[in-house]
Amino acid sequence: QKPVVNQWVMEINRHLKMKFPELQTRLSAYFFQPTFDIDMPWKYKNKGFLRTIGGFIKDFVKGEFDEIKSRVGVLRGSKLDPYFTFENIFDIHKKETIRPLFFLLLGNLTEFDKNPNVHNKPFQKFIRLVADQYEVGLHPSYRSNSSLSILKTEKKRFEQLTGQPLLKSRQHFLKLSFPETYQNLLDLGVKHEYSMGYADNIGFRASIATPFRWFDLTKNEATDLWIHSFQVMEVTLKDYLCYTSEEALKQVAILIEETKAVGGTFMTLWHNSSLIHTEGWQNWQGVYEKILALAIEKK
Repeated sequence: QKPVVNQWVMEINRHLKMKFPELQTRLSAYFFQPTFDIDMPWKYKNKGFLRTIGGFIKDFVKGEFDEIKSRVGVLRGSKLDPYFTFENIFDIHKKETIRPLFFLLLGNLTEFDKNPNVHNKPFQKFIRLVADQYEVGLHPSYRSNSSLSILKTEKKRFEQLTGQPLLKSRQHFLKLSFPETYQNLLDLGVKHEYSMGYADNIGFRASIATPFRWFDLTKNEATDLWIHSFQVMEVTLKDYLCYTSEEALKQVAILIEETKAVGGTFMTLWHNSSLIHTEGWQNWQGVYEKILALAIEKK
């Protein structure tokens, strides 16, 4: 719950200044970076014929007739797809003059990777829309963590669809295998990695609130891969820790103050599918907006 590495740096700096008053040092400045993982831009739309039919059958077998009704409404165009919350996301951040960072899932369909097919024209149009306005990175699929060839394919897709070189990445499900994940990303030219954080808790997983270069122990050298830690994910607050919206805001406020105190980077991880008012996410958009306000508030 505390960025102890940064605290040690500040304490060492204080002692150095006492010993050598003329010493010039420069500590980092506080920064706030909101991020979004885009696992499924749509809940019902742009899934293809077979997946759509499969969804209807699954809902019918489970007796989820409200889901069937919602699916029909969205596919007929009389309702908006509940997961496509991007206009709202863009508006929230424009209002606060903050630029979020988006990570795009571009894998093939598997049990854990449910993004639309990368050849789907509306999906391609959506990717270009986001990439033209905001910083984007790759969200490597679950399967890619154990296959360099799959990772290379997803890198190629990212660069073709966005028209940008792949420099930033965050693993789907935060799946990390040390040191292979980082070594594979380095081999592909990735310079910034954003998976360093807890899935089941909040806080400073690497005990530090500022980006740092990954040190490869197998080669005994610092690499060119910068590790960026996040401190809080919304699924952790709601599902793992079972916080109420009030409890979540209280705990996140403590982390924000800890980060500000050491001039660190406070980073949130959110999903487009959680800024909705169903599936247990009622009131959580309000939590997110309050977190933004606290994170950008001057000390």
